[in-house]
Amino acid sequence: MTQVPEILDIQDDLQPARETAEDDIDEDVENVLDLLQTYEDREYGDRQGLLDRIDEELLRLEEQVESDHTRLHLQAARNRIRIYRDTMSKSATDVGITATELTTDTEDQTTLHVTILNEGEPTTVTVIVTFYDEDFTEVETTRSEPVECDADTEVTIDLELEPPNDYAHYVPAVQKRE
Repeated sequence: MTQVPEILDIQDDLQPARETAEDDIDEDVENVLDLLQTYEDREYGDRQGLLDRIDEELLRLEEQVESDHTRLHLQAARNRIRIYRDTMSKSATDVGITATELTTDTEDQTTLHVTILNEGEPTTVTVIVTFYDEDFTEVETTRSEPVECDADTEVTIDLELEPPNDYAHYVPAVQKRE
């Protein structure tokens, strides 16, 4: 899978959906995964349209399958997309995150590398990282120190974190400082 935000890497929901489906949904799932592969190549503003299309494909598939287990896995994938979109809707429109990578440096040290694209005027932003458990219940939210972003630039910051032990997914967002 290409570099997508961790919560959008929905392969772990789509694979069990394939396995529990009474009908052959392999082609439909592959179409969704192919769409998701294009995420990284799209412009920041075009990604919302892509997520709309993926969500519509999953909803269509969810309505067609007969197995309740399959439907639950497809709903979980759609829920992850919704959580990501809800978080992004709170972000500024001209400032966005283009890439993230969470690395564990030592047993006690975890770093989130965040690349921020500012397509507007110079501004100060805060990176907000929300951690979710397996049931997609919010566990904890962490904020960075303010970050200065020049106009029409991309900047990468390293945010040292202590993720909660029971987290399964995280969603980063960027917010302009008021």
